[in-house]
Amino acid sequence: MNITDRNHLQTTLPACLDTMRTKGYTEDFEATKEGLKSHQSNHIYAPDELVLKAVFRFEADSDPNNNSIAYFIETEDGRRGVVLDAYGIYANPLVGEIMKKCEEVKG
Repeated sequence: MNITDRNHLQTTLPACLDTMRTKGYTEDFEATKEGLKSHQSNHIYAPDELVLKAVFRFEADSDPNNNSIAYFIETEDGRRGVVLDAYGIYANPLVGEIMKKCEEVKG
């Protein structure tokens, strides 16, 4: 799977997370000023240590406040996981900055 896979069969964020966890994306990451921090190891990865593998956006018909985006990444030391963000006015600017600097997988 790569970043160009925009038409994924998953229709909800929980279903997507479950599917991706079975594919080895088990780390949870959080954006910091230095990069993405793994909740499991507490290691902080700089953007040049990350590869953006897939991106999925979810829109809630009933509540626009529930719009979210899931970035699936792999670190240079082989950890695979996800960083979640809102999009639109509620998006975390740190997440966007880090994702723009990450290497994208070319399909």
